[in-house]
Amino acid sequence: MKTDRILAFAPILVLLLGTLMFQSCDKDPPPVVPEELKPTLEVSQTPTGVLPYGSKITISWTTQNAKSIKINDVTQSGVISGSATFERICSNVLYKVKATNISLSTEKEIEVNIGDWTTSKFGLISYYPWTPKEFRIILAKDSSIVYREEPTAEEKTRIFYYHKNGDLTNNYLTTTGQWSISDDGKNLIRGGVSKSFSVSKDELSTYQETTWDGKPAYFLNVFKHASDTPTDK
Repeated sequence: MKTDRILAFAPILVLLLGTLMFQSCDKDPPPVVPEELKPTLEVSQTPTGVLPYGSKITISWTTQNAKSIKINDVTQSGVISGSATFERICSNVLYKVKATNISLSTEKEIEVNIGDWTTSKFGLISYYPWTPKEFRIILAKDSSIVYREEPTAEEKTRIFYYHKNGDLTNNYLTTTGQWSISDDGKNLIRGGVSKSFSVSKDELSTYQETTWDGKPAYFLNVFKHASDTPTDK
């Protein structure tokens, strides 16, 4: 009797096994995951060489197979190609540019070399603090000095700090102003007021047009270093 029952169910078992085998063969194969490609990366720097103190540079890049770009761990916009500008660089610095796909990455370095503080007007102005030295009037024709006046005792106590980040502070007011040099390097801009200027390792002078005895002249506000301690230590 048991054998007869097993034989009776045999066709059904065969049919079920065949259906399962057919369904198993009918399924789509698992998708093929493409192999991750390592990014390519090309970088350049503008300008190049030993740069004046306080210079700005632009780093440009082009990539393939990258999903992100970072410079010194800061994410940049523009993955396939792009650029980033860095300003007021006052010491040698190493920039690491990294292109990343998913887990694979490519990294390149750009080393920027900066001259000392005497190599630019920015450095000459910002490296040491300034204090009033004297007032002068010079003739426009030949720069001969026709008038001199010393600051008052109170004015001589004033110290001005031209910080590398563009802040302008002093020792007698709590407010913070801003300073910069015009693109052509001819004007010193302080608090939005632009004046012609000259600067050396020892003196900073701002110029204002005037007349002396009917002749074109300049009124100079002359400053000297207030100390030998750098403004930004």
